[in-house]
Amino acid sequence: MKYLPLVLANLRRHKLRTVLTMCSVALALFLFASLRTVVTTLNAGSQVSSASRMITQNSTAFVIPLPMSYAQRLKSVPHVQDVTWANWFGGKYGDGKQFFAQFAIDPESYLRIYPELQVPEDQKQAFLKERSAALVGAKLIRDFGWKVGDNVTIQGTIFPGDWTFTIRGVYTPTLKEYGEDSFMFHYDYLYEREPTRVTPGWYIMKIDDPNAGPTVAKTVDDMFRNSTAPTKTGTEKAFAAGFASMWGNVKLLMSTIGMAVVFAILLVTANAMMMNQRERRSEVAVMKTVGFSDRRVFGLVIVEAAVIALTGAVLGLGAAVVLPIVTGFGDGGFLPGFHVTTGTLAFGAAVGHLPGVAGREASRRAGAAESRMKIPLIYNVRSVSQRPVSTLLTALGIGLVVAVFIAMLALANGFIAALVKTGSADNVLLLRRGADSELSSGIPREAISIIASSPHIATAADGRPLMSPETYIVINIPRLGGTEFEVANVVLRGVSDKAFEVRRNIRVIEGRRFASGQSEICVGSKLKGRFNNVNVGDVLRFSNRDWKVVCRFSADGSSFESEIWGENEQFQNVFRANSFQDVAFRLKDPAGFEDAKRAFLADQRIQIDAHRESEFYASQSELLGNILRFLAIMITGIMSVGAVFGAVNTMYAAVSSRTPEIAVLLTLGFHPRSVLASFLAESAVIAFLGGVLGCLLALPINGVVTSTTNWASFSEIAFAFRVTPQLLLAGLTFAVVMGVIGGFFPARRASRLPVIQALR
Repeated sequence: MKYLPLVLANLRRHKLRTVLTMCSVALALFLFASLRTVVTTLNAGSQVSSASRMITQNSTAFVIPLPMSYAQRLKSVPHVQDVTWANWFGGKYGDGKQFFAQFAIDPESYLRIYPELQVPEDQKQAFLKERSAALVGAKLIRDFGWKVGDNVTIQGTIFPGDWTFTIRGVYTPTLKEYGEDSFMFHYDYLYEREPTRVTPGWYIMKIDDPNAGPTVAKTVDDMFRNSTAPTKTGTEKAFAAGFASMWGNVKLLMSTIGMAVVFAILLVTANAMMMNQRERRSEVAVMKTVGFSDRRVFGLVIVEAAVIALTGAVLGLGAAVVLPIVTGFGDGGFLPGFHVTTGTLAFGAAVGHLPGVAGREASRRAGAAESRMKIPLIYNVRSVSQRPVSTLLTALGIGLVVAVFIAMLALANGFIAALVKTGSADNVLLLRRGADSELSSGIPREAISIIASSPHIATAADGRPLMSPETYIVINIPRLGGTEFEVANVVLRGVSDKAFEVRRNIRVIEGRRFASGQSEICVGSKLKGRFNNVNVGDVLRFSNRDWKVVCRFSADGSSFESEIWGENEQFQNVFRANSFQDVAFRLKDPAGFEDAKRAFLADQRIQIDAHRESEFYASQSELLGNILRFLAIMITGIMSVGAVFGAVNTMYAAVSSRTPEIAVLLTLGFHPRSVLASFLAESAVIAFLGGVLGCLLALPINGVVTSTTNWASFSEIAFAFRVTPQLLLAGLTFAVVMGVIGGFFPARRASRLPVIQALR
């Protein structure tokens, strides 16, 4: 430890450079830990699930409920100790911008089966006794300023109307992964207002022996196999993992970007540390001359690098732990229990020491810096070419930042474009009044004839209205090569024979359209290769019925390509529905939308809202589209700051190592502004090369199809990355801006160097 003052003195000699290097490491590890935590949080549900709990859901789709009569039959299954049930409510509070989950539960049995939900005994009893009572998470109490005894009104979307609840209890989970942002109320309160529509969404069973899980699952599913509501039963862990899989490739993307972030910023940081050691070759030579051994010099450099890396790691990982708590990240409800795990901290700390390796390698060499004077333009070219490793590392670091920038925006652009292309400005979509999605809508069959008589609907060549009453159902289809619970929610859209005329972007690319009265379906082109039995001629089974695939269709890259279409009457027969979810029709006059909207709103015989189709589907992309854009801006913003810090460090080191050359330039009469411009140009050229490299790295993802769940419709959408010329230009501009910002202050310092001081 006697050499620690020497190490600290070296760090203080270039305070700005030391601080910038620490900040680069801190930013890299902050972003790495944050992105890795997103992935671990998405998987948290399966990690904390109880082995003694099992979930039974409808085998066709999670959104299709189960009969109430199943409760008693489930209790009779061997090894089942207790049974409870719940239902998704899906309402909005206030302006609806802050999402939180709402469940209708059977209170007594639910709290028995979930002892992790800790509620004070007096509050628990008050909640159990009052039918309109609500039990809410502690986070919701903090976020909205609620307190026990308050009345809270939630606007129903699936179950229309205003629903008022009285908060009687506040729960805190024993494990933070469970989250504190759920809103629970009595199932009976929901049932008494909607007796014809409400049955349990899913059942939860507590079993006496976790090893009996497979036997219980088989017994339950065999019991209801030939019923109108067949079941799929599995462990709570498998159920939670299935929900996590609905994020599709987003988790993989977060993991990949997290590693790219670390590699990019630490690459630039390592380059700066290498140049720092190269700059001190003469100092190292003096130390060896006065008796310092190679091992001692090596140790000093390692300690110096370790201090920088460790400080950066503490700052970055500390910020990753503290900021989510301070800012309340995850309050939106999609990432409850967001916190950085010990494993992430340990891995991040290990990665943070990588830049020191570069400094260690550079410390093994000692020599004198070259001083050459060339005419300005060639001087810059030669300067860059004489530092190939440094130039390549800096350009590669900036290139990775640009590649991530383009990839993230291409992802958001592709998702948004898929939904924007789905709708036509000439079409109108009718939904139940108050419904915010097709899934939560319902239009009675008797309303269809009233709608068809509207003078605002265009007519086909046969004189019939160009309209399509549609059923909209989300079904579970296992992923190709996935487990039973690794499923995707795929839209099943029942349409009329006029749908292909109303939606003019639909084109049959293989096979023929489905025939009326037959169990035939058409599948969207983006389902192929992702699921089994979706090729023309295959038979796909769902809802206890076989359906023959007779065609594959395209839809100009829209979300329709992720759907399965069939005849609406056939789907209604199977799912025993007595209503349609929406009605799509072509406007007689595309400019007459407002008139049509007012006419439907004024008709008291039907309770429907009219939406311009293009605007409706564009709005469905807002939630996830905004999340993806936010991630793109946040990730690349932090990466760019780290890259700029690295570029500043690199250029400062370059200026320090080339002070004699700068002095010669000034002595020969070059104006300080010329020196400033020369170094700025050098930094910009390196950044531009990095930008070109980033664009080349990003180009291969153009057109690559990926998928994720659109939470506005609770269905999976496949879409292609869209790397546009405008996006490439933005990436290049972004790179040059980073280079200019990173090179300005070192260039300014170079232009202001006193000649005599520089010649020493």
